[in-house]
Amino acid sequence: MNSQDIVGTWRNAGQQTLNADGSVRVALPPTPGFIQYSHDGYMVVVTANRVGVSTADPSTMTAEEKAQVAAACVAYAGPFEVKDGTVYHHIEAAIFPAWIGATRIRHASIEGKRLIYVTDPAADGSTMHIFWERV
Repeated sequence: MNSQDIVGTWRNAGQQTLNADGSVRVALPPTPGFIQYSHDGYMVVVTANRVGVSTADPSTMTAEEKAQVAAACVAYAGPFEVKDGTVYHHIEAAIFPAWIGATRIRHASIEGKRLIYVTDPAADGSTMHIFWERV
């Protein structure tokens, strides 16, 4: 796999967490979201769970509602690279400031129109599998 294989727009198609023994711990349905890769080596991802808030106008939301919206959102952008089937997202802008300067590592495969990302194992040996469908 090379960077040109993932260039384009992909829609969130769900995710699951697998235990070290291979059993599924958590399977989540797709949340509204997209990841996009450009020919010039940049990417952006935005996903957002729907949360109940009293207004569609962010300027009139309470602090608690804004916190709920932020907690339900993943958003970051920056350059990316692909090496040996692994995608590296070098984060330059993010909804969470602590992510800026970090690199997200995703072990990738493509099956038909589906891009599948697997995270490095967590301390308990579990891995997250994130599914994207080409738009």
